[in-house]
Amino acid sequence: MKIPVLTYHSAQVDGSDYATNDHVAFREDLRTLCARGCRIVPLSWVVEWVRGERPDADLDRAVALTFDDGCSLDFVDLTHPSHGPQRSFFGILEDLSREIGPGRQPHLHATSFVIASPDTRADLGRQLASPEWISDDWWSDAERSPLLSIQNHSWDHNHPISRKLCQRDGIAGRFDNIETFDECNAEVRDAGEYIARRTGRWPDIFAYPWGQMSDYLRDVYFPRFESQHRCRAAFSAHDGFVTRESVVWALPRVVFRANWCDPASFGALLDDVFR
Repeated sequence: MKIPVLTYHSAQVDGSDYATNDHVAFREDLRTLCARGCRIVPLSWVVEWVRGERPDADLDRAVALTFDDGCSLDFVDLTHPSHGPQRSFFGILEDLSREIGPGRQPHLHATSFVIASPDTRADLGRQLASPEWISDDWWSDAERSPLLSIQNHSWDHNHPISRKLCQRDGIAGRFDNIETFDECNAEVRDAGEYIARRTGRWPDIFAYPWGQMSDYLRDVYFPRFESQHRCRAAFSAHDGFVTRESVVWALPRVVFRANWCDPASFGALLDDVFR
């Protein structure tokens, strides 16, 4: 059994068709999943299955949905300065539920991995359009909704645009150089504390920025310091499908634009899983 965990970025609005707009692709991919008889389930189910806490039957023909970086377009409809009004990912999920009826996808759900640092998000917001494009104002409403949960995508993403970094040498643009206890605690535990204050729930799933991880993060910090970070799993990217044998601290995902770029290649990806 293989489970695809699909990843989209709501900030990727470069046009108005499938190839250039993650919102268009997300809407079409959801309809394809339904037409093919796939079951959309919460990401937490995938984690529980790998940890031996959920039976195979619950994940039969299952797919999980994730969004990275926590752009406000994950949850809030906004007007793009170049490409006009954009329906949020959350709104697209609501539209699908109304379109197919609640019984067709009874466990419909997605996970938004958010960047915690207000400073980093402010820096990113100025690059995107304005601070509202990557705020935390919507996190608590999203967490209370039945369709979306908020999880941890690190404190600062070690992003080149961030003026304040956790990385010990100030080397940005990658995440496999987060390899000391203090760096890991700052990126994971401190982020968790901030997210929990904003949502009322501790985020117990982590997604590595860029899908990158150091050996220390994967093999030492996560498995040995669970009392610190309180996570149950961590996800990478670009490297395949989840199986029972997957390492819980390096669970794979596939990413739109990197692993598929049009409806035909999405269909081929699903064919590879559900032969």
